[in-house]
Amino acid sequence: MSMHAGFMKRFMACLVDLTLIITITWLLYLFPFQQIIGKRIDEDYKTNIKEPYDTISEKYSGTTSFLGTSTNGLFGDLQDLYSAEAMSETEFASYRANTATAFAYLINSSENGVLDTFMADLNTAYDAGVSYEDQFYSKLYQIYSYIDNAYAVRSNFKEDESYITYASMVEAGLITEDEQSALEDAYDEALLASYLSQMEIIVSALKNYAALNADMDIESTPVYKNATSRITSNSTVKIEDISSTVNSEDLQSLIDFVNDYYAYEVAVTAEAKLGTATDSENNISVNVNQEAYYVFYYDLVNLQFKEQMPYYVQVYTHMIYAIIYALSMFTLLLSIYTVSMRGYTLGRRLIKIKIVGLHEKDKVNPVLVLLHDVPFRVLYIILLSLVSLPVAGIVLLVFTIVDAVMVRFTKDHKTIRDYLSGTKVISAEAY
Repeated sequence: MSMHAGFMKRFMACLVDLTLIITITWLLYLFPFQQIIGKRIDEDYKTNIKEPYDTISEKYSGTTSFLGTSTNGLFGDLQDLYSAEAMSETEFASYRANTATAFAYLINSSENGVLDTFMADLNTAYDAGVSYEDQFYSKLYQIYSYIDNAYAVRSNFKEDESYITYASMVEAGLITEDEQSALEDAYDEALLASYLSQMEIIVSALKNYAALNADMDIESTPVYKNATSRITSNSTVKIEDISSTVNSEDLQSLIDFVNDYYAYEVAVTAEAKLGTATDSENNISVNVNQEAYYVFYYDLVNLQFKEQMPYYVQVYTHMIYAIIYALSMFTLLLSIYTVSMRGYTLGRRLIKIKIVGLHEKDKVNPVLVLLHDVPFRVLYIILLSLVSLPVAGIVLLVFTIVDAVMVRFTKDHKTIRDYLSGTKVISAEAY
């Protein structure tokens, strides 16, 4: 009578095999596939795209090194100032300048901001030879990003028209907690409605542009994917029902939203509102509260996005190709590895377990082994991860627990994939 393999032995064998295949997949990516993917995008992807993109990333996010040469980056510097709850007047002026710079890219009549030339750009014929950052849909992406970040900030601070939070009104005894709850609910509803309205206008503009340029695949652009995702995730509006025309009222709605957010930024980061302190040497520092930190942080996000825009599509495309390579190569290598060894993989050999068919002493059918080790063990998780990583993680956790319970407590000590593939895993020492 055969001896079944315990869950931990099966788990450890699986871990060894997956580690081996992942390592080989990674080494093949380092050479030659990373170079192959890069050349498909740009003749010298590393020099022309990756290095300048990474330089900008390091400027904002810093670098990490185990040799003591790490750098803070602009985000890290801001975090330190927030932790200290104060910044010098020079530093404060610099962050306020960031606010103005991010806004001016969208609205600046003297230098033609993105919204200033919106209608003219909309009616300009698509030209594949124009650089990515100068394409109409890329300019829309900048508008989308600014509005999306504005929503992220304002949804965290629920305030009245004078930018006084309802929570502080409760603390001051001006309103009750029930009134606070009602006011905050109304605030959230109005803010979300305004935000989604801007997302729909952006989608309308993209549809309009696509209608005018039949050779342009607008649905493949990141701005279309992101804007439609925001709409479908937060409302019942169907994308196909959104208008494909844009008028002056729509443009004015975008301008009003951006102007309103800029006015909010200026008001809540005013020195008079934040307050100042003077040290023993009469140096003035400006207090930094959480709201000012959020405003300054997302200003940096907007500026980084703008700086990286010339390289964004190439980096995004490289990332997509790399993901496709990783998932397909991993699946291919695992399949070849499993079939060629008839399931008696290095991991199972090391842990001393083996996979067998219904007749334990006969050679197991390699097709059954393939079904057991690839589609029924990892492939469905890979496919789910393309849709949602959290969902894939939850499903993996659930099925791992189910496997442990079935191996330990069922009569045949078999998992679901054992039953589906007509196999079972036993101790190699049984024979």
